Amino acid sequence: CPGAGACGGQYTANTMSTVLEFLGIAPGGLNAIPALDPDKDAAAEQAGRIVMDLVRKDIRPSQILTRHAIENAIASVAATGGSTNGVLHLLAIARELGIPLSIDDFDVILERTPVIADMKPWGRYVATDLYAAGGLGLVARELARRDLIHVDALTVDGRSIGEVAEATEERPGQQVVV
Repeated sequence: CPGAGACGGQYTANTMSTVLEFLGIAPGGLNAIPALDPDKDAAAEQAGRIVMDLVRKDIRPSQILTRHAIENAIASVAATGGSTNGVLHLLAIARELGIPLSIDDFDVILERTPVIADMKPWGRYVATDLYAAGGLGLVARELARRDLIHVDALTVDGRSIGEVAEATEERPGQQVVV
């Protein structure tokens, strides 16, 4: 456990944090900020501004939570070696939204998506290491380069997941995402 907050491995909490960014319902780059990081306060303020902007523009979750967003989230679970609880949660989210999704859909995405993040419990690194390496945007960038996500899927901060991926700054020499 690298510090306060969720345990550092890609267990359920960090898997779902990853899923939320790839679904587009969490602002890109904000979920992975470690609990005690000095940037956390500014991230909370930024998230609050985004919420108010979404309300003013009458943007609804159903406009962001699409089939493509769900497929992106599935790819993120596969790419990070995430918790199998991601399957249960994504099936429930799709059902709530009336989006057809079955376990067979997971198989198709999982078969084509390599594990690209060397994360605990099976790997060497924890969530704080991923954040320091470049964050979840780094995972998105690598998946986009392999044409494994729908880069045009929208996010709550007004960017597409592809734009989030493009804006990612990778720490030189990082070995978390390959």
